[in-house]
Amino acid sequence: MQQLERGRLLDQEHARGEQARAETSLVVQPDAALALPGGLGRAPLLGLVSACGLLLVALANSGARDGAVWAGTLFWLGLLLIVAPTALRLLGPAATRQERLALVALLACALYAVKMMHSPTSFTFSDELLHLRGADDVARSGALFPENPLLPVGPLFPGLVSATVALHKIGGLSLFAAGALTLGAARLILALALFLFYEQVGRSARLAGIATLLYTANPSFLFFSAQYSYESLALPLAAITLFAAARRSFGTRARVGLTLLALLALGAVVVTHHLTSYALTAFLALWALVASLLGARQEDRWAPGGLALLALVASLSWLAYIATVTFSYLAAPIRGAAAGALELIAGEAQSRELFRAANGELAPLPERLAGFASVILILLGLPLGLRRVWRDYRRSAVALALGLATLAYPASLGLRLSERGAEIANRSSSFVFLAVAFVLACWAAHLVARPGPLRLRQLSLGATATLIFAGGAVVGWAPWARLPGPYLPAADTRSIEAQGLAAAQWASAALGPNQRIVADRTNRLLLGTYGRQRPVTSYSDKLRTAQIIFAPTLGPSERDILRRGQVRYVVVDRRLGEALPSVATYVERGEDRLPYFQAPIPRAALDKFDTIPDVSRVFDSGDIVIYDVGALSHAP
Repeated sequence: MQQLERGRLLDQEHARGEQARAETSLVVQPDAALALPGGLGRAPLLGLVSACGLLLVALANSGARDGAVWAGTLFWLGLLLIVAPTALRLLGPAATRQERLALVALLACALYAVKMMHSPTSFTFSDELLHLRGADDVARSGALFPENPLLPVGPLFPGLVSATVALHKIGGLSLFAAGALTLGAARLILALALFLFYEQVGRSARLAGIATLLYTANPSFLFFSAQYSYESLALPLAAITLFAAARRSFGTRARVGLTLLALLALGAVVVTHHLTSYALTAFLALWALVASLLGARQEDRWAPGGLALLALVASLSWLAYIATVTFSYLAAPIRGAAAGALELIAGEAQSRELFRAANGELAPLPERLAGFASVILILLGLPLGLRRVWRDYRRSAVALALGLATLAYPASLGLRLSERGAEIANRSSSFVFLAVAFVLACWAAHLVARPGPLRLRQLSLGATATLIFAGGAVVGWAPWARLPGPYLPAADTRSIEAQGLAAAQWASAALGPNQRIVADRTNRLLLGTYGRQRPVTSYSDKLRTAQIIFAPTLGPSERDILRRGQVRYVVVDRRLGEALPSVATYVERGEDRLPYFQAPIPRAALDKFDTIPDVSRVFDSGDIVIYDVGALSHAP
């Protein structure tokens, strides 16, 4: 009997050992090689499925340009075909580490292709035009830090334009092609670096794949962080820094190489984007503080603590000696968001209506439901994920720091109740989701590893991850902006069309560069980039130039603005009188608080220059008119 009992116990112990080995087959050992053996599994097949999803997105873009009503539905079907099958595979237990790496790389590249197919021949997003002017100036002058009238702070962080112009010069590519390739490589590096970072923290390739999948659900990922902007390059550099610091902290023989990698990536972040460097510094400091409270060894505290100190010194030094204008650049939106929050608390202003654009357009009901569901699922999942972090990683300083950083997510939701706060919340999601994705993945990985029927849990978690992704895309980007289509007034990409481009190209050829102009938001970007003109704005010149466009007559105050700004040309787009702007700005920020913003600009205000002596019309495309007002402003 004793032998039978001993045999039964041995069988049970053997079964438990087999189950444990199966559940931990994807766990990463401290000095495991970066490329473990194993096939690609179903990654090629899922790559083909993603290609089919991209085909649907391409058809949706084509239909949207003709105003087809079915384009939006086809766009979402294409996105779901890209995300859902990959999510199911990453959540399952069968994929090898190599396959998971391939899947997150495929997902990142496919989603970047979605953005590129929106505007496949040129940069059309507003931030892209700002940085394109900077890259063009560097390419023409051959020197860093040229003045950029569209974005004064841009040239002071030359990482993106330097990489673009180098590829442009060496490869003989256009600036658009060089920029698109640079950001495509950055998107791939971001996905791989995040996977490796999460893998080091969670000690599991499965958890890393799930966390990287969930990171793509942040509202900025699909479009904002894929556009030609300095944050899009800084994010992968920050992810490399975190990976090198995490791998060094967990112990490895390659300490010197990892230290050098972390220092190089950190320095690149500092000279590429201000907010990314500040967010990286803050997280490294939080990580070092938690490590100190846990009583970690001195050598384990060096990676976060030393890097945090270096990041702080480097960021402050760059800010103080090179990029001093960053103070005023960041202060304006922060003051606006704070003022909006105080007004809401005091009852002096109404909260922003969610999912409604400034022109009154409301997102479709399914999209609104997906947006709310995404936020609710994240809020419900965070406490469960934090519980798993505490149970499984309570001795890991970086894991606990990620858990603490998720507290910023509920706070960011409150910012969405005001117009300026919503913009800050959207832009901060790229940083906040670094922690949110890890914490949610801890709970998802725990559910998948539990004994019992797996298929139902895998399907439900896959559906949940896909819904969170879809809701993030809804929250981050308005319906009218996700697809190309007919012209809309003051609607960023939807306002870029043939007449505006023709006016910009004509100005470059006929007027010469750096003429001082006043124009609406869209034509200011086009004339400043493709026309190489020098817009006069309230930000750069401290003049309320919107008044020149809005005023029903050109009175003494408007003439004074023209003289003080030495404005030579005024650009008027008659289509601004057809509808309210989609982005709450015809010309410059703050005009939505003015009394004449309650309706489209009156036609009389747009045509007032036709009746003023000494003002001549030098360009007229039918909708866009350029007036020479040099006789009024005494501009040279």
